[in-house]
Amino acid sequence: MSQNWDLFCQTVRLTLTKWQALQLAIENSPYVPYEPPQQELERHILDFFVKHQQQVQADELAGNFEDFFAEQLDCEVEDGSFEHVGKQLVELYATVVVKQDTQAGLNYVQLMSNVQLPQSSVEEDEDFEEMEEVHEPRPKQEKIIDEDGFELVQSKKKRPPPQ
Repeated sequence: MSQNWDLFCQTVRLTLTKWQALQLAIENSPYVPYEPPQQELERHILDFFVKHQQQVQADELAGNFEDFFAEQLDCEVEDGSFEHVGKQLVELYATVVVKQDTQAGLNYVQLMSNVQLPQSSVEEDEDFEEMEEVHEPRPKQEKIIDEDGFELVQSKKKRPPPQ
């Protein structure tokens, strides 16, 4: 089992490395964490599998991913990748560790090693740009001069009514 567990650990690491949503979230995270986020998430996943073994469900992993992204990366992801990655990891565990199918694990590692992520960049959303409000400067209020030649002070904000 040790060899297959090591192979499973490698598949988890590769899956996280190729997970574009995770990589973008890490790249754009405002936090400087104590432990690199990908390594921390990998550790959480592996600990979860050690503790729950064959009872791990994809939706549980998806919930863990959602919490991790929100708490550690200050990010929400709505692309369905939490469920996809969770399902993928549960299937890998069942194949590599439970069924002891070393060849399937090696094939996965070879396949994922050849996959290249697209250039990671946050694209500008055209709809968002259209929604931005353009604030034009307000015209200045005309000065009001009273009959004695003094300029009246005008309030820029309305005061709340007295209570």
